[in-house]
Amino acid sequence: MITNTHKTISVILELGRRLVQTGAEVWLVEDRLRVVFDAYGFKSCDLKVMTSDIEATVCTQEDKMYTQIKEVPPKKYDMDKLEKLSALSERMLRDTPGPDEVEREFGRIENGPEYKKVILFLAGAFGAANFTMFFNGYRQDVAIVGICAILIAFLKDRIGRQERNPLIYNTLLAYLMEVLAIMAMIAGAGRSLTSMTAGIIMLLISGFGITNGMSDLLHENILSGVTDFMESLLGAMGISIGISLALLTFGEKVLEHIQRQEVVQSQTVQMIACIGGCIGFAIVANCRGWIILYSGIGALITRVTYLISLKLADGNYFTATLMAACGAAFFANLLSLIINTPPSIFLTTFILPVIPSSTLYLTVYAIIMDDRLSYHENGRRLFLVCVAIALGFII
Repeated sequence: MITNTHKTISVILELGRRLVQTGAEVWLVEDRLRVVFDAYGFKSCDLKVMTSDIEATVCTQEDKMYTQIKEVPPKKYDMDKLEKLSALSERMLRDTPGPDEVEREFGRIENGPEYKKVILFLAGAFGAANFTMFFNGYRQDVAIVGICAILIAFLKDRIGRQERNPLIYNTLLAYLMEVLAIMAMIAGAGRSLTSMTAGIIMLLISGFGITNGMSDLLHENILSGVTDFMESLLGAMGISIGISLALLTFGEKVLEHIQRQEVVQSQTVQMIACIGGCIGFAIVANCRGWIILYSGIGALITRVTYLISLKLADGNYFTATLMAACGAAFFANLLSLIINTPPSIFLTTFILPVIPSSTLYLTVYAIIMDDRLSYHENGRRLFLVCVAIALGFII
């Protein structure tokens, strides 16, 4: 018997609001809230979950109708809180605790352990530096990116508090990032501008929007899926604009002289760097405990799948990326079923080894240098890789 209907509805919707805000897929939240309302004894429920708000009209066993709407604040991805909120939803299904007890649990989750800012900045630098090595950077490039990434992570935290538009703050950060990389090249400290830029770009690319958007679209949540995709697209546009402005600032003649021959790292080095990079970014997303280890394992599976598929497909990167995305999505959903958590906790880091950040940079660079052959080659590759990732998730 529901003793406080209004408050019970409110805490159930608050659960959904917090799940969406911390990074859960909209379709999953909608399905979960429906069964929670059923567990609490409501006769029926008309529910709509979106990235902006949650609306519910429910009917009690006494045929009384109640409607409530909760606004969803801007997303603040936090994998630890998402995991705990998911566990709370399971408890609500199983034990149906009262609304007061659920609210107390919300407070405990909200005030749970968080990494200190310095750890998050260092983890971001560690992830970016490892991906610089993954993208065939030299040792000095790795060191430069590690230092620059700390500054970028600090500024991202500061700017993100005041400006929520990814187009604006990604443009600012990408411009500063590229200026620092070019200055390092001019000073003779850097060796590969492409590798340094590709590594730091990983700090700005939103894997959450890509994975959640695709997942929502697959489950026919069109509006939410398109919203997440548009956020990722705006972020990518901001990165491209920022890099373009930095390249134009220094001019073509300077850029022609600072590009140097890249080293080709061994597969073992790239594998270790890939795992290290994904672990670093898992910490940035506030993953904890075994989730961090799973992030490394998932990165390994994605990378190995890519390399094996690339060999079997005679160097066809589209097929290799497609199979790697399939492997990442399969392992992420398998873990989500075993641990009973949203798959976005895993998939966002698992897919990082095939995110085409270096190709994005090379495409922008080709446009600035008016290199049409390189632009068509890298632009085509960028498009096909993105399509392959999307198809991999669908499969």
